[in-house]
Amino acid sequence: MHSKMDYHSAISQRAPVCGYEGKADLYGLGVRLGLYLQLLAATLVAQCLPASRNRRFFRIASAALGASTFIVLAMQATKRQVFGVEVNTILWVLGLQLMGTATPPSVISIDFLALAKSTVLYFPLAIFQLWFFFHGLDVLPRTECPDEYAFFFAKVSLWHWFRKLSEAFSILMILGYTLFFVLIFSARKAFREAGEANAESQAASNKHPVRQFLGAIMYYGFASIFTIMPAELTIKWNKVRGVNRIDSVSQLVPFVLGLGQLLDVLYRIAKKVNGENVEEAEDPDDTDTNSRCPVRDRHKSISNSSKEPSEAVEEEHELLGRQPND
Repeated sequence: MHSKMDYHSAISQRAPVCGYEGKADLYGLGVRLGLYLQLLAATLVAQCLPASRNRRFFRIASAALGASTFIVLAMQATKRQVFGVEVNTILWVLGLQLMGTATPPSVISIDFLALAKSTVLYFPLAIFQLWFFFHGLDVLPRTECPDEYAFFFAKVSLWHWFRKLSEAFSILMILGYTLFFVLIFSARKAFREAGEANAESQAASNKHPVRQFLGAIMYYGFASIFTIMPAELTIKWNKVRGVNRIDSVSQLVPFVLGLGQLLDVLYRIAKKVNGENVEEAEDPDDTDTNSRCPVRDRHKSISNSSKEPSEAVEEEHELLGRQPND
């Protein structure tokens, strides 16, 4: 009996330990939930509050978060401090973060400048993805598992045909972003005209907030199939440890921020359903972010006040000069 137990323990010691300790600061449960909530909030803003200043805020916040995650990932990949299969998971998370910079194309006016910014954000990610599938998988460390898995509407091996397909897709993605970037600048006038025409349909759709809300939920559900589901399944299939609990500040902060943003958006939508005007419309002429700088305004007020005594002196001299004539 004891010999049999010793045999099984020896086998278990020699057997490779599948899975790895994930990087919770990059894609832990709190970070992922915060991203999911933020993506839902951004979708609701684009669909239900298209004229709100919140749309610009969500774009900036998502771009900043995505850029910081990408920089950390690139640094760790350069130092070979991240598993190859782990990079594939983080790429899904990065796609989620950058989705917050975009909005459903059917519900916003076509803004060629916003499209150009989104393309610029996606382009470095596409180049990194091209490097990863062509060369990164060969130089980054592998786990102890006999195989590593990716998502392609099912559980498939990260290697073999999926890698070849990802290489081809990365090339097409870079070519597509390049052509799209050239297109939106060569057809700026057409984009503006399309945006003006779409603004009229937006004004008509604003009368149906419930329909807008349902449309946002449908869009979010469709987007989840290509974003949230792959990220969660790749974590499960590769037995990633330490990324499915919220036990640190780095996990709690993104979750609380995402939840707060979603609750704020839902509150604004509820007020809109009740007929209240809750949207703070963007002013197209107010493009200067420093137009209301308190320091500059104070400087102007001081300069204006400094001119008042001199103007008073000039008026006094004019009166004195007129007295002899009177």
